[in-house]
Amino acid sequence: FIGIIFFYLIARFFIEKYSEIKEIASQRNIALLFTLLFALGTQYWHYSKTYFTEPYLASFLLIAYYFAFVKNKELIAGFILALGFSMKYPFGMYLFLFAALLLSQRFWKRTILLCLGSIIPIFGTLYYNWLLSGTPLHFGQAEFVTFGNYLYGVYVWLLDPVFGLLPATPFLIFNIYGFLRLYKLDKKLFLQFVILT
Repeated sequence: FIGIIFFYLIARFFIEKYSEIKEIASQRNIALLFTLLFALGTQYWHYSKTYFTEPYLASFLLIAYYFAFVKNKELIAGFILALGFSMKYPFGMYLFLFAALLLSQRFWKRTILLCLGSIIPIFGTLYYNWLLSGTPLHFGQAEFVTFGNYLYGVYVWLLDPVFGLLPATPFLIFNIYGFLRLYKLDKKLFLQFVILT
């Protein structure tokens, strides 16, 4: 539920910033509509009822995005991203991506704050690894990480009948129009969304 609330706050921020609708009640209603579509029309709600880490990680990503790019509070964003890293190690890539996005816009101080916010959970994770295995850099199943064919991975991620995002949630095809419109309105934000996606 917390992730859904932060999705609403992010949607409301962008509707206020980019839409031509100036009435606050209408902006809130549109943000609420998008939030309901996100919560009920995608797999987010379904997977939030399971015990896997992905719903938490999706919520952490939404919360971190809100604090880093909407509220400019990178300490909190770094802490949330590092908590996600402690739950599932590949999630740590978002620490790198957020820092890279901030650096690409020459936000040096904000990048440093993001990194400082992540220190406590990362050191806690390394200490926990050291307690369990005798080495802080032992990450479970790290030997199974491989880098395969990225084009095939994109195909599977988007179009595969079993694993694909579009067959599972076909209304996301309308995102193409949204991405094209966003590219015309704000190329930096477009790049931000593409990299995080």
